Amino acid sequence: MYLERIIVRVKYGANAQMAEVLKRLNEDSIRHSVPKARLLQSTSGRQGTFVIEREYDSYDQYAAARKQQTTSKEFRTWYQDFHILVDEASNEYFNILA
Repeated sequence: MYLERIIVRVKYGANAQMAEVLKRLNEDSIRHSVPKARLLQSTSGRQGTFVIEREYDSYDQYAAARKQQTTSKEFRTWYQDFHILVDEASNEYFNILA
């Protein structure tokens, strides 16, 4: 199993907008047969932190799903709305051991 985790910190005052943009990401995922993401919003620590997590059966499934989704017209439109809200972001990838 393979886990993708994207940690996003949004610009001040953009929490509500980002929550809606991330919900749209899941709608787009379903259309492209990409696993639905678990969407998390911080309730402690630095405000404006969101986490997007997806699990895949393998790295190959992750790579194929990412290519399928990120090359779509819908994703490019979505990404423009996402990008303007982001202050900083990072990606983490894990092999799930148990």
